Amino acid sequence: MQQAIILEDDAALPEGFDDLARGILGELRPGEVIVFHSPIMKRHAYSSFGARRFGKSLLVTPFLPEATRTCLCYAIDIGAATRLLIANGSPRWLADDFGEFYRHGLVNYLRILSPASVDVAHFESVIGYHGEGSLMQRLASILNRTPGVRQLLRLRRKHRRMKFDRNHEIRSEPSPLMQGNPKYADE
Repeated sequence: MQQAIILEDDAALPEGFDDLARGILGELRPGEVIVFHSPIMKRHAYSSFGARRFGKSLLVTPFLPEATRTCLCYAIDIGAATRLLIANGSPRWLADDFGEFYRHGLVNYLRILSPASVDVAHFESVIGYHGEGSLMQRLASILNRTPGVRQLLRLRRKHRRMKFDRNHEIRSEPSPLMQGNPKYADE
């Protein structure tokens, strides 16, 4: 079976990520996507029925496909990757719109690690990318060199991560998505 781990350049990997990745790839089913970082703005339910533990995280299944959304770090099976490439070659959907991918039969299974095992790395503020010498660039340069501001931004990211993880409501009953996507036909 062919599989891949997809990482964005701002993914902050935890210690022992290689072992985690190998474990997750061992769990990957045909046509599946497993998300390592799952920031959800509003509360969603996930099933722990038959879930496996990976370190401090639990591999759970959403009750709704739209409860899986991020492309920071995920594992994907070749079947799902091929379907996404063909269907989204001329972009119709955002790269992390796994809910739409599921609805269109492009992925067979969706699962996430909760709490998230991968985080977003700290980079300088993007407000500085507005043009050489612009007011916004000068302001960003000052803010990015100010230790107190950097600490506030770091605390804000930590708070948001904790808030997103609290939006994962873990339930013991099976999710309807555990049966696989009826629109997905393994070829």
